[in-house]
Amino acid sequence: MKNKKQLLRFLKNKVVFLSACKNNENDFKNTIELNKELIEKGFDYITLLGNYGYYEISFAVKFKNRKELDYLKDLAKKYSQESILVVINKKAKIILIDTNKVDLEFNKLRILNKLPEQYFSVYENIIFKFE
Repeated sequence: MKNKKQLLRFLKNKVVFLSACKNNENDFKNTIELNKELIEKGFDYITLLGNYGYYEISFAVKFKNRKELDYLKDLAKKYSQESILVVINKKAKIILIDTNKVDLEFNKLRILNKLPEQYFSVYENIIFKFE
């Protein structure tokens, strides 16, 4: 399956998952603005549908170094996000924006056959989550 291989190859990089959504009337506008900022800065990213308590559009963004990671954290803060998901070598950590501390760690990427209740992402037709 081409899309699954693309996703797995993409997630072998250093990647941050972030969103501009807060489950309110500004979500669409903020998502468009965040998308523009990622384009203007030249980031390589994919767009995801996720459910982390509510449905939202998220971005999985490749980063190369600490400076880019810090910039992505600043974007998350700008859009009032509580956390980001940082993925390195398919292992993930939820980093709290206000304290910069690790909230949760995940050592496994799991591809799913059906939508769970929450805490998942969808890339094209691939449903996945970190556990």
